[in-house]
Amino acid sequence: MGGGGGLTGGGGGAIDGGDPSQPVPFLFSTLGVPNTWAELLFPTAGSSPPAFTVSEVTLSPPLSTTPACPEAFRGAVVLPDGRVLAIPFCVDRFAVIDPSAGTAQWVGPPLMSVRPVMADPPGSYAGAVLGCDLRVYALPHFAETTMMRITLEADGGLTFDELPLSLPGPHRLSGGVLARSCSSGFRIIAAGRGGLFALDPTEGAVAVTPIPSAAAMGRDFVGVARLGDDRVVSAPSPLGADFLTLWVDSNTLAVSSTSGNFNAERRFSLATTSAGDAFVMTPGGTVTTQYADGGMGSVRTTPSARLRWPTNSLTGWVFGAGAELMAWNERTPPPDDVVLLSPAVNDTGNFTSGGLVLTRGGVLVSVPGVSGRSVVTIYTPSTTQPIELSQCLSPWFNKL
Repeated sequence: MGGGGGLTGGGGGAIDGGDPSQPVPFLFSTLGVPNTWAELLFPTAGSSPPAFTVSEVTLSPPLSTTPACPEAFRGAVVLPDGRVLAIPFCVDRFAVIDPSAGTAQWVGPPLMSVRPVMADPPGSYAGAVLGCDLRVYALPHFAETTMMRITLEADGGLTFDELPLSLPGPHRLSGGVLARSCSSGFRIIAAGRGGLFALDPTEGAVAVTPIPSAAAMGRDFVGVARLGDDRVVSAPSPLGADFLTLWVDSNTLAVSSTSGNFNAERRFSLATTSAGDAFVMTPGGTVTTQYADGGMGSVRTTPSARLRWPTNSLTGWVFGAGAELMAWNERTPPPDDVVLLSPAVNDTGNFTSGGLVLTRGGVLVSVPGVSGRSVVTIYTPSTTQPIELSQCLSPWFNKL
């Protein structure tokens, strides 16, 4: 698809969705996007992570946040044309980044601008996924209560429409993943307050099914990962040092849980490793691997990292962004081999990254978090990696 057209839906409100009785089309095959784990391609891993050239692109006008809601974006998704869509948490617009052209601009309808003062930031959207129909589905957190669907048009423009939820929120959704093969039906499993939720979008609405688990009650879930066996895993805020993991069958929604001793952290983020396991990362700089058989890998902590968003790079290394960019070697017992790639860009100790995604050629794009800076950071490998756009669009990696 081309990227040269104008961006529609940029000045007015979002339009309504379509017919709730109509299923969404399955379009992955039109771009060669992997629909099963067996279709993924993992290049030969290097002995060291790629070296990057770092560039910055500034959004104009500058982003505006408040002390009551300081996190600019929460998550980003790669579009079918290779651009990146940043998901607004506290800012009032979406943003689109073209890593090839080195540009970034605001897009879409203005969002809620008046936010109540609350113990937790009343964000608009928190994460998004690329659906079976190659449209982006942004997950409502608190200030917004409908799902925003973003369509990339043939001329490169973007249109926005809202889909109502069958179970009214706010559910404080924060991170989701395309949970199963599209041939089994379009389903998102998202993290939220009190557990996980199955979201089944049609052309005009979203059926919401809470996934019950007594162990999840009273806990906040942030981030999910889809394993190689198509189960979905998530870890909530712990009670003391208790580390809980929920495992969900993406078809039946049957749920099980495991627990163990882990550093007490308020939030967890997850990525899928090339072995089909889950890589876990925390704001305190603690990382480990949650294996598909229920076991847990060794634990490593780099307190200064303030890590938030991990992504698999398809190079044998898992990258994590926060106040720093770090890489973990998947070939050694993770996370025993760690490399600091980029120091913090300020000294506030905040999450300077609001989301990290992998794009074609191995380019990483990091969108603004709680830094107060209107800067998108682009990490371009010194040597182009053999990573096709279709792989970057796969549901195991193109999500938050």
